[in-house]
Amino acid sequence: MDFVAGLEYLIGLCFLTGRFLRIGVWLMGAQMMGVMSPRLIYPQELFINPYFAPTLADQYITKDIILIATGMVIAATWTGARIVAQPQSLHSTLSRRLPKIKRISQPEPALVVEKSIA
Repeated sequence: MDFVAGLEYLIGLCFLTGRFLRIGVWLMGAQMMGVMSPRLIYPQELFINPYFAPTLADQYITKDIILIATGMVIAATWTGARIVAQPQSLHSTLSRRLPKIKRISQPEPALVVEKSIA
């Protein structure tokens, strides 16, 4: 338990200071494989309530998933990526991403022919 706490301390120190980011990301990746393994190995002990509400241990694992997402953003920016907010609607970007797809118009309703019995 002390080892895990010390490892999380080192990872946080790497991220907060901005030094040794590469080492911090690799340490976090190794630590997360061990921390998240109970979710795969013991799911029946992490979700014991009748409504599958997470226990305190599973909430800790969920918090670590959020930390993984944070580490991925840090790793992406460390490799040169930029975070740019340019909101666009899906409709405006669809034609650029998939130029061969065309909008299909609604089919015309079929004609109904009535037969008269005479």
